[in-house]
Amino acid sequence: MIYVYVPKRDSKIHGRIPPTIKLNGNKVGLLKFNGHFALKVTPGKHLLTAQVMGEVGLAKLKLSIGAGEVKYVLYSTGLIGGEIEYHSSSAMYSHSVLFSEVESEALPRISKTKRLRNDVGALPSAP
Repeated sequence: MIYVYVPKRDSKIHGRIPPTIKLNGNKVGLLKFNGHFALKVTPGKHLLTAQVMGEVGLAKLKLSIGAGEVKYVLYSTGLIGGEIEYHSSSAMYSHSVLFSEVESEALPRISKTKRLRNDVGALPSAP
């Protein structure tokens, strides 16, 4: 089982558009703010990705799941400073990040979020 979650939106670090979550290339759904997915997976290696529409980058997290094991993944965004050539000025832009978390930190946070319906059921291991 993999729990993927995002806490309540913080306008200082989160954009307005929720990320699309994929597992092994299969769309899970939009991870709405203050929500989580509970994904039933087979034991083995899996690739979890997150991308916000319009973002160039793709957040990736490789997970290895054992029989009966549970993994917890936090979605967040990071800020990067950069130069915009057209305006010749500094700017901040965000990128998606996926963090693997320990149960003791994740469960209290997940309990405050809403369970979201995902677009897929049990998913096979990545090739």
